[in-house]
Amino acid sequence: FVREAQMAAQLSHPNIVPIYDVGERDGLVWFVMQFVDGESLRAKVEREGGQPVTVVRRVLQEVAQALAYAHAKGVIHRDIKPDNIMLDRGSGRAMVTDFGIAKALQADDTELTRPGEIVGTARYMAPEQALAEGGVDARVDMYALGLVGYFLLTGTHAIKGASLPAVIAEHVKGPAIDLTTADRRLPAPLVQAIMRCLAPKPDDRFPRMEALADALRELGGELPDTPAPVRRLLRESERLFVVATLSCMALGFIGFERVPLGLVVLLGGLMVGQWTMAVEHATRRGVTWSVLRRALYAERARRAEEAQEAGVGYPGVASMVAM
Repeated sequence: FVREAQMAAQLSHPNIVPIYDVGERDGLVWFVMQFVDGESLRAKVEREGGQPVTVVRRVLQEVAQALAYAHAKGVIHRDIKPDNIMLDRGSGRAMVTDFGIAKALQADDTELTRPGEIVGTARYMAPEQALAEGGVDARVDMYALGLVGYFLLTGTHAIKGASLPAVIAEHVKGPAIDLTTADRRLPAPLVQAIMRCLAPKPDDRFPRMEALADALRELGGELPDTPAPVRRLLRESERLFVVATLSCMALGFIGFERVPLGLVVLLGGLMVGQWTMAVEHATRRGVTWSVLRRALYAERARRAEEAQEAGVGYPGVASMVAM
């Protein structure tokens, strides 16, 4: 109990439930952690079933970023599962909790994990962890996160063995799953990322959790490393572009020679100015032009998708309404 509190208290990340205080009184050891107004990932999936691709991508990316941070601090979780990932009700943000059996990479934990002793939740263990082999590293969290991704997409567990030996056997030979046939509408890059996490051999997975987070980021969605002011400027420049286009089209119906040149110059100048501010603001924060460009496309696609879900069927109209 003390070990969990001490290790988790070292971690300060937006996607990790923080521990504020640890103490002991009259033989009772306690710690105080943040209250998360929400539910576990397991509760959400059991109530709603498989989740949309956008939700799956976002949750996996947020958890991967949290675990990458923990790994950099010398801590691996070793018990990643839907029960240990909370979803904040207001923002939907994923938050990792319960580092109760985490392993400090530099610590001597021979008294806690002995040869042949299984630590963790069997259904979400990596093969090397289930076999209680020595040298378990941070890639066990990656394997478990791949199983979480499968659970998020399908609403079912990838490992379905009815007994502990059967579960371990499934892990060792590799989960008998194929997400490409489970739902052909799934993006191939997302399927490939999850299946790579589920490779039975650690060397066949991503080399580090940061690499997985980067792969998920490439799939689209709002890029977390793009500053909010930049995203706001991008949205404003898009709105201004639509206004400029529609204004010129409307005036064109009256007669092209009557389109005020000053209006065109003013609108064009405002657009160039906003883009210049966006690029300069991003550059100061280490965001490259390629990332900024992807952020624009991802933001536009996300808003179009939201508009379509709201009942606006034509993609072009949906994109404009979403602005």
